[in-house]
Amino acid sequence: MVAANSPTETAPPVDPRGPRPSSLIAAVAFLDGVSRIGTGQALSAWLARDVVVWGWAEPRHTVVEAGHPPFELWTPSDEEPLRALLREAAASVVRGLRSLREATGNEPLALALIERASVRRAANRRWEPFVSADKPLSELVLSLIVADMLERPGIYRERLAICKRCDRVSFQPTVTGRDGCLDHRRR
Repeated sequence: MVAANSPTETAPPVDPRGPRPSSLIAAVAFLDGVSRIGTGQALSAWLARDVVVWGWAEPRHTVVEAGHPPFELWTPSDEEPLRALLREAAASVVRGLRSLREATGNEPLALALIERASVRRAANRRWEPFVSADKPLSELVLSLIVADMLERPGIYRERLAICKRCDRVSFQPTVTGRDGCLDHRRR
């Protein structure tokens, strides 16, 4: 018999990346940072640091979004097409969030992402995002949000705020109201 805390007791493996964050944190980082900064370097860093490292998406060298030509991340070029692509991806994510906020019961967006395998059950039975490299950037960000929403629906039902003036997303409705942000609070 091995005594508790003895040197021969096996501890659970430690993930060298640290504790797994909520996928919502990665989505908010995109919406508040990457989509507003609008550079290939910021997008590449976000993908590597906040998404790919956790297994939520395949590595990608090109980003795509409906209505925009593919953008090569590692090829020096004019970044204005990337900024336009990022604005469209962020706008698409906000439209998806508005539909989630207004939906009741089985959200069509969540079901669509599950059907496309962009959100799936992990071995531990928790929902997790996973998006292949050929999918639009907005689908990647929405999958990060929907996977978190399926795990913690209350936070979305009770706290999701989307500013009507600038589309900023927050989870502080007591400060901003459900239709405001820190810059456009209800007064």
